Amino acid sequence: MSGPKPKRSLRERLTGLFGGVLAACLVAVACTGENIFPTGVVGGGGDASGDSVAITAPDDGASVPVSDSVAVTVAFASESGVNAINFRHDYPGGNFTRAVTLGAPAQDTTITRNLWTGTSTGSGTIVVQTTDVLGSTIADTISVTIN
Repeated sequence: MSGPKPKRSLRERLTGLFGGVLAACLVAVACTGENIFPTGVVGGGGDASGDSVAITAPDDGASVPVSDSVAVTVAFASESGVNAINFRHDYPGGNFTRAVTLGAPAQDTTITRNLWTGTSTGSGTIVVQTTDVLGSTIADTISVTIN
């Protein structure tokens, strides 16, 4: 009766399956520290060039009603795809945040969410930030008057 087989290293398993030459090649490539993924592929780096976000409603400087909600519409585009959007309204005395996680990364779309305006009149700021699948974030900001 034989006992359990000893664990073999990845190199030993590859050598057994594919021969020593292929295993040596795979180990050498994996150990160079070189990024073997092309730019723009998830996990391979890339950047947010080409990403855009714009608050299309309300207009910058708009008046919004106190103790109500304001519909905030944002248009965005991303070659890699956006998977999260954060809406934030900073108003006198506090803020209201709404996070949206998209079911599948979107490359180009418009989305609207309602944000609370608070209970005090004054100046407010609305910020919308998108995060793409590569982890890059960009934002757009507008000012509103709460009255």
